[in-house]
Amino acid sequence: MRITHTMISVTLIGAAAFLAGRMTSVVPLTSTALAQDKQEMQMTAEMEAMMKASTPSKHHKHLDLFVGEWSGKYRFRMGPDEEWMEMDGDISREWVLDGHYVREEITTESEWGLFRGLGYMGFNNLEGRYEFIWMDNMSTSIMLQHGSYDPDTKILSSYGSHRDPATGKYYSMRGTHDMSDPDYHTFEGFATGPDGKEYKSFEGSSKRIKE
Repeated sequence: MRITHTMISVTLIGAAAFLAGRMTSVVPLTSTALAQDKQEMQMTAEMEAMMKASTPSKHHKHLDLFVGEWSGKYRFRMGPDEEWMEMDGDISREWVLDGHYVREEITTESEWGLFRGLGYMGFNNLEGRYEFIWMDNMSTSIMLQHGSYDPDTKILSSYGSHRDPATGKYYSMRGTHDMSDPDYHTFEGFATGPDGKEYKSFEGSSKRIKE
């Protein structure tokens, strides 16, 4: 067969059309693939950040010193010139929610009757601090505090502010929980008085009950 100029032209035009079609189909696919890869990378980074924030860390391990059954002795006062009130109590602490928080229950006999308290403590990976909440059967408020831990001294410090039911005003509180002895803990609490000065408002100790 004799190849004519017309046949060559048709062949070239067809090839050009074929390549053009391939180009228009390949470019969008490549762009989409890149976009998908970028999205997957972003999702992976977000998932890694989420996992890091939600996974118990070495800071949670320090709270192991709280876990167990304890017998406690406490005394507290409502003001710097008030008399101390004393009480004994039982404390039970355990890990809950897959090792994310320590739950504690305290039961004591007071001059007002049976006192029951419920608290949770944990470490907030996002904020980089320990956090505590407390509730009891002699109030309607949920107390919130935050704190830090010194692994050298094994002292857990807490800070917060609460409303005084007598005056309706906020006052500052702080506490130190000494866990240097794994079987005998001591606690001191301080509050700001009406004159703005700090005074010791609470102190106590707890002894581990061994089976």
